[in-house]
Amino acid sequence: MYKLFDSHHFSINPDDDYKIVCFTPIASVHGIAGRKLDQRLLHDLLRPIDHLLCCHFRQGVLVNVMGARECFLRRTSRPAQILWARS
Repeated sequence: MYKLFDSHHFSINPDDDYKIVCFTPIASVHGIAGRKLDQRLLHDLLRPIDHLLCCHFRQGVLVNVMGARECFLRRTSRPAQILWARS
């Protein structure tokens, strides 16, 4: 499951009550689409911060929905920006 998350096959949208969004059929077969994160995880102090989940979700949209080939975060003086390059 970690590899699917890391490869942007699915993501978690913290702006939609932590809904799990599947971008590919590979992730959809696991039956997680539309589910929400367990409340126990949301109250765990070691969970990822919302900003990281937002960035991951936006990357998933860029990679899978908008057709971006490469997607990465760049550190700037401003908050993390999402950049992509089309091939």
